[in-house]
Amino acid sequence: MTVPANPLLDLDPGVGQVASTVRFQVLDRDLEVVDVVRPLRADSVSGKTAGTVKRSLSGFRLDERALRAVDPFKHRIKPWWILEDGTEWPLGVFVFTDAAARRSTYVDVLETTLLDQDYMLDQGTRFTFGVPAGGSILPAVQEIVGQVRLTNVRWPEGSSASVADPVVWPAGTSRLKIISDLCNLAGWLPPYFDNNGVLVIRTPPDIDRDAPDHIYSASNSRVIRASIIENDNLLDAPNVYVVVCSGPSDGEIAASASVDPDLPFSVENRRFEIVEVVRAQGLTSTAQAQQMADALAASAGAGFKNVQFDGFADPRHDLFQTVEWEGFVYREIEWSLKLKPGGPHSHTLTRGGFPRSG
Repeated sequence: MTVPANPLLDLDPGVGQVASTVRFQVLDRDLEVVDVVRPLRADSVSGKTAGTVKRSLSGFRLDERALRAVDPFKHRIKPWWILEDGTEWPLGVFVFTDAAARRSTYVDVLETTLLDQDYMLDQGTRFTFGVPAGGSILPAVQEIVGQVRLTNVRWPEGSSASVADPVVWPAGTSRLKIISDLCNLAGWLPPYFDNNGVLVIRTPPDIDRDAPDHIYSASNSRVIRASIIENDNLLDAPNVYVVVCSGPSDGEIAASASVDPDLPFSVENRRFEIVEVVRAQGLTSTAQAQQMADALAASAGAGFKNVQFDGFADPRHDLFQTVEWEGFVYREIEWSLKLKPGGPHSHTLTRGGFPRSG
């Protein structure tokens, strides 16, 4: 879904300099506002779709007075980007994971990097957790999320996804890993917290039908042209996809598919294979595995190109969004926004290997 238009963020004709500031709210565990804090410094907010914790607030420094308004054990910090037109744009919700105090002659300060709420999910379970054969995936995810007492969650609508074989995670397994594994079985994106701090479980975007969230080009006034780096990342692109069932099915369930022979990185052109193995629990048949392998190989036809560029600040960027660049749709896999007027705002895009909706 395309982000809301804004004349200042879009740098419409006639817009020169844009005035902005950042406000920091203090939230309770239910994400209700309890106060506002003014840090001595806050360096940047960054987001990435890979890895465990997907968002961070770096260089956050509070003086002794500000610390009296914050309980790092139960409070969260929510920065807002405020524009001169009065619009406000959230940049995520962050938890304290350490509180190193620096003591000096005149004032004590706390310097820390705050992490996304993924940090709360990335803690081990007390007990073994499992889903029986044929069990529904959504109730299992809801049970794990409920253990952390999260109240702000967006669920996929009307999901009937289930597992074919029983799946089990031993005690001590990260809840985030369990949820991520279940989302993978259901064909959903990995779990993530959006700009408002809401946990989102959803299907991937349909890149063939859905409008991109953002549109940029090398000639766009919001892009710093000298910062553009494009890399056709084909030399290590997979040309064979193998899907293997990692559950306890009777007999092997596996399938493979090669990319189009006309592609420059195909087996036929390179004369050797670069194999990517995808292991999935809960597959019911070889035909289902073949369908997955065929879809992966077909999506490789879009290429594996990376684009990096810096632009002016745009707080509408969230996680797992799509970006149109020079007429092609990319995934945004990483961004970083300096928390000062104008940014800059760095972006990393990748094209190819999209997960398919459904």
